[in-house]
Amino acid sequence: NYSQWCVLKTLRARGVAVSYMPGEYVSTALATGLPLEAGQRVLLARADIADKRLVEGLRARGARVDEFVAYRTTLPREGAGDLRARLAAHALDAVTFASSSTARNLCTALGDDAAALLTHPVVACIGPVTAEAAQACGLEPRVVARAYTIEGLVAALEQFFAGLLSVNTKESKDNYISLEIANANGSDQFIFYVAVPNVHRDLFEAEYMPKS
Repeated sequence: NYSQWCVLKTLRARGVAVSYMPGEYVSTALATGLPLEAGQRVLLARADIADKRLVEGLRARGARVDEFVAYRTTLPREGAGDLRARLAAHALDAVTFASSSTARNLCTALGDDAAALLTHPVVACIGPVTAEAAQACGLEPRVVARAYTIEGLVAALEQFFAGLLSVNTKESKDNYISLEIANANGSDQFIFYVAVPNVHRDLFEAEYMPKS
């Protein structure tokens, strides 16, 4: 996938050979899957606020782990006021979190009423670890990606919003198909007229209608 490709490209551009990539993009998968023997030394480059699951998992297998803080996560200095206003106005439909620190830092930046401000948009998390962090901040994730990548997160959001829509096809007076698309609660409704002759209706529905 794209995320894996970026990591591999960056390392190879600097002459670093990649010997192992976990099947899942979570620290526990790396801790259990990394080929090593008891007593071997592992240099772990990590963020300053990364959780200890990877360190603990490697040490539980007998590895000697040396930790190195490769980067630090900091809070933004501006923009929180504008974001608060947009959330209060229900101007955002979804908020995505691609790491535990993004959930914690956003809630810190928004202030004590962060959970209340984030009740309207769909809270979407890249995986279960990030979802746990969001829940610890008082949020209720409604979307958790099954594939712990940006691509997986986008796909999960797409599937979620597709499930909120009801779509019906009807014949129009011009012998073309009209689509009536509405929110599941019926609060909004849109009608689109699609230039597809009725003779091709079955093909159109098979290709473009939401799959149940």
